[in-house]
Amino acid sequence: MGTLCRALLLLGLSSLVLIASGCKTLSIAPLHPANPPPVAETPFPDVIVIEDLRVGASAYTDAQPWQDALPAHLEAGHVFAGVVRVDRSTGSERFQLGGEVSGDFRPGGVANFFTWFPGPLVLSHGWRGTRFIYDVSADLELVDTGTKEIVSRYHVETSHQLSHRSYNPGPMFGAVLVIPGVVKGILTTKPRATYRRLVYESAYADLWKRATDEITAERGTYYRQRVRSAEPPR
Repeated sequence: MGTLCRALLLLGLSSLVLIASGCKTLSIAPLHPANPPPVAETPFPDVIVIEDLRVGASAYTDAQPWQDALPAHLEAGHVFAGVVRVDRSTGSERFQLGGEVSGDFRPGGVANFFTWFPGPLVLSHGWRGTRFIYDVSADLELVDTGTKEIVSRYHVETSHQLSHRSYNPGPMFGAVLVIPGVVKGILTTKPRATYRRLVYESAYADLWKRATDEITAERGTYYRQRVRSAEPPR
């Protein structure tokens, strides 16, 4: 019993220190594990042209810089001999990649509201905090520029959760005074611009890494077969 009491006392003291310091923690974490990176001999010998991706409907329209980053990820991964955006195409590229990308925040404002009013009375702003989940997906098609046939289709998706917890004692007083607590609760029902930018950076970097890996794995098989078919018979 003495050990339990000491543990509870230590936990209580730690909580008081955190509250007094106003400590805050912000984290963004993927909710789906990534597959192991593919093994393939890259860069592949062909040049690929990337179309401007269609963008699915969303409550927010400020994710475009991150939604347009697929070419940069393919270049950084050295997947193909060359990656060209559609506005710089010469017409001689072997394949063309296009499709649609979508991303949106899940509804979750009600839970955030109650976290901040009257939640701080039970320290919910510390153990739960503000949470937003962002789902992203992309459906891509690889087209042979000579035959105009679709040679491959890819679907990738991922979800990221932003958690922002605070041990600041202010929200407890705000909940007692009601009006400040209600205002704070309303402000947390939607992700503000700072939250959105942080989530976009993580979510789309993860999405395009997954797309790059899937393209690399599938094209790796294609190029290995192409090399074998070109080998002279023994």
